[in-house]
Amino acid sequence: MVINKNKFLNIHNYYVLTSCFYILLYIFITPPFYVADEYAHFQKATSKENTVFRGVLTVDKGIKNFADDYEILAYKKWKVNRSSKYNKNFITSDINKYNLTNEYTQANLASLTTYPVTGYLIPKITSFFAQIFTNKVLIIFYAGRVGNFIFCIIACWLTLKTISSGKEYLFLLLSMPMTLTLFGSFNQDAALFSYTLFILYFSSKLNSHNKFTELNLFFIQLFCFLLIIGRPAYLPFGLLPLFFIKKFSYHKLTQFIFFFIFSILVFYILSSAETPLPTNPLFPSLDIFKLLSIIFNDLIVHLPKYIGLMIGGLGRIDLIVNLNIIVIFLLFIVYFFVKNINYKFLFTHLNLLLILIFFSSFILTQLIQYMYFSPSGETSFIRGVQGRYFIPIFMLLAMFQNKNSILNNKPINRAIIYIIPHLNIFVIYQYNSFFY
Repeated sequence: MVINKNKFLNIHNYYVLTSCFYILLYIFITPPFYVADEYAHFQKATSKENTVFRGVLTVDKGIKNFADDYEILAYKKWKVNRSSKYNKNFITSDINKYNLTNEYTQANLASLTTYPVTGYLIPKITSFFAQIFTNKVLIIFYAGRVGNFIFCIIACWLTLKTISSGKEYLFLLLSMPMTLTLFGSFNQDAALFSYTLFILYFSSKLNSHNKFTELNLFFIQLFCFLLIIGRPAYLPFGLLPLFFIKKFSYHKLTQFIFFFIFSILVFYILSSAETPLPTNPLFPSLDIFKLLSIIFNDLIVHLPKYIGLMIGGLGRIDLIVNLNIIVIFLLFIVYFFVKNINYKFLFTHLNLLLILIFFSSFILTQLIQYMYFSPSGETSFIRGVQGRYFIPIFMLLAMFQNKNSILNNKPINRAIIYIIPHLNIFVIYQYNSFFY
C-alpha cells in the first residue's frame, strides 16, 4: 500500500526508517537487565549448550560475572534507590572489565529454566558469532541485542509490506514503546512477536490457486508451534492452521499429518516441562464461576496497568511512560481498528475464529498466572500478568479488518501514521533522565 509517491514513505519502508532509529536508541540508552527478565534471558542465549532444549545451562564465568554485577546495579536502582544514576560512559569504562575466561559455571535462570531455546535462536546465533571475534562481554551483550533487533525488523517489514488488511493498525502496535524496547532486547517476547508476524505474513499469502499455498500452510503451522511452546497460553492459535487447511489446502491429508506431528510435539514439550506445583490448582475442584469472577475483578483493578505496560513501559520496574503518550497511542490504535472494519461481514467464520482465539488466549494467560504466580488461596486478583503478554493476540486482529485502506482517503490518517512513531522521542528522553 502506497501512502506517498516516494517509496521511502510506503508504510513498510517508513516503519523501518522510524523504528530502526528508535530501537537503536532504546538498545543503548536502556542499561542491561531493565527489560523484563533480561538477566536470565541473556544467560540462556549465551549458554555453552546449543542443543539442550530446556533445563540447567552453563555460561562462561566472564558472562556470569558481568550478568551478576549489572543485575546488582539494576536491583539497587529498582528496589533501594530509584534516584541513583548510571555513568553515561559505563560501556566504554567497563568494556575491559568483563572478558570471556573459557571457564564455565551454572547459569542463574531464575524462573526461566523451562523456557525453550526457540525463543532465543537469533540472539544465540548472534552472540555465538560475536564470541568468535571478541572476548569482551559487553560487546557480546550488545551484539545479541542488535541481532534480535535486525531479525524483528525483517519480520515487521515483510509483514507490513505483504498483508492486505490491518496495515495501519499493525503499524501502530509495532511502533509502541514497549514493542520497540522488546525488539532491542534478549527477552523472548521479541521472538514471539516475530513468530506472530510471520503467521500474519504467510496467512496473507494463502490462495487456493497459488502453487505455494501448501508451503504457506506448513509455515503457518510451524510458527504457531514455535509460538505455543514459547508461551502455552497461546495454545488457541493452533486453531488457525486447522481453519486454513480446511479452506485452502488441496492436500488436506498431508497437511493434517503435519498438524498431527506438530500437535504431538507440543503435547510432549509442554507435558515434559518441570513446572512448579501450582499455588492455586484448578482441579479437582474446578469452580468456573469463581474463576470468571476472579478474572473480572482483576480486569477492573489492573486493566489500566495492563494497557500502560502493553503500550509503553519497562515491565521489570513498572516504569510506565507518560500517561498522555499512552492515551494517544490507545486512541489511535482503537480508531484505526474500528474505522477499518467491514461491519457487513463482521461475523464471517474467520472473524469468529479470531474472536475465539483472542478471548481464549487472554483467559488462558490469566488462568496460568493465577495458578502459578498468585498467592495461594487468592480469591480477588491475579498476580504477575504483564501487558506485553497480550501484544500477539492484538497483532492477530489485523486479519479482522477490511482489506481496503483508509490512508488514501483522509490526509489526517496519513498525518497520524507519519507522526505517531515519533512519540518515542519523549519516552527516550524520559528513560535517559531516569537512568543518567
